[in-house]
Amino acid sequence: MRCEELACLEKSLGARLRAAGEEQGWWGASKMIVAVSGGGDSVAMGALLRRFWGGTQIWGHVDHGIREVSHRDSQFVESLARAWGIRCFVARRNVPCERLKGESIEMAARRVRHEFLEGLARSEGCGYVATAHSMDDQVETVMLNLTRGAGIWGLAGMPHRRGPWVRPVIAMRRSELRRYLQLLGVEWVEDETNQSRDYVRNRVRLDLIPWIEDNLNPAFSDRIFDLSVECLKNRLIITSRRGAILPWLRRPFYPARVTWDRKRAASLSPQDLAEALRGEGACLKLPSLDRVRIQELVRKIRDKGPFSCPWKVGWWVVGDRERIYFLKEPLAYHEVERVNLSELLNNPGSNVDVRWGPWLIRFDIPTTRTPDASFRGGSNLQLGYVPLDLSDPDVFIKPLDESSCPVPRPLRPLYPRVLSSAGEWYPGKGDAISVSMCAIIARVRLMPKG
Repeated sequence: MRCEELACLEKSLGARLRAAGEEQGWWGASKMIVAVSGGGDSVAMGALLRRFWGGTQIWGHVDHGIREVSHRDSQFVESLARAWGIRCFVARRNVPCERLKGESIEMAARRVRHEFLEGLARSEGCGYVATAHSMDDQVETVMLNLTRGAGIWGLAGMPHRRGPWVRPVIAMRRSELRRYLQLLGVEWVEDETNQSRDYVRNRVRLDLIPWIEDNLNPAFSDRIFDLSVECLKNRLIITSRRGAILPWLRRPFYPARVTWDRKRAASLSPQDLAEALRGEGACLKLPSLDRVRIQELVRKIRDKGPFSCPWKVGWWVVGDRERIYFLKEPLAYHEVERVNLSELLNNPGSNVDVRWGPWLIRFDIPTTRTPDASFRGGSNLQLGYVPLDLSDPDVFIKPLDESSCPVPRPLRPLYPRVLSSAGEWYPGKGDAISVSMCAIIARVRLMPKG
């Protein structure tokens, strides 16, 4: 009887694994990074790939250092990989100490895990990274998104594939995967935090969904999963427009990481603008925003007035009349840097480098007396000569705050203003350079007086 149950279950799971592989594009791959936590879902995924897939698995595991027994999980994964003849790489990190501003422990753990697995995929020449999200994970995600006021984006849940990330067991129930391991006689480790009701997802998993299935619809999880598949198809149609919209919106303007043309953004339909915001957030690898926050950003952009809105993890979206800037904190550098150039007076050809925010400013005295100034970014551009009086060698660098300068107001605190007894200079000042061409200062040449 046990053999018959195993054969029946293997036939069903094997067919769904192949369907997922063909849909997501990894079925014919020669090798793949497989994220294995040691839990039932990931161990079952590894077992199914070993049984039905012809490619080579390379396991990746992150010991996050969050739980006291986390080393137990990494030891179990390494031991199982050796028993199955699978190469395994383990990263040991201290996630609580590596959290970024605005990150929860869960967000930080996800970021660290993704960075490690993507790096492992690059070093091993793998085009895919497999995670063990199951149908139950998808249903929980849709329910959580629904409680947050999600639209079609949230009801689609997790995409079955996103870039190199694939989900081979997304159409399988958690109970099926664990039963498969039981029939094989394969053990796994349980994360005790999965039973803690301190986490909202666990309350949805342990209380809400079982109550609905017991009292309203025993096939509730299947129906929600079907809904997510339908919404995902519609979402793919909508997001396919991003490839044309984002390049059309972008207008590079240093030091903003990304800059949009405000008029073009405001001309988009609210739906296209919302999708463009989500797409840009994904390109910058930012945490996704809920529908309410996205709608608020859409409204502010279309209102055409100046605005400043936080995203997450220290990122902001800032707008003026002409542009929209995606900026990372700090949005202003308030420190004043004092640079003494006296050491240059007797050493022509030497230089002093000063880092100020995102800028590298190089002061040097050339061996010739040709009045010249230049800076180097992606290309060499010529500046007009800025004569500074080196009889007073103190130079100050502070945020640009002039109301008449051509630098857009949201970016002025990020631009350096060089002040001395001979006057001032900042990127873009003078007729020789267009502000839109400014990249990063690499050199400012100063001539000795006389």
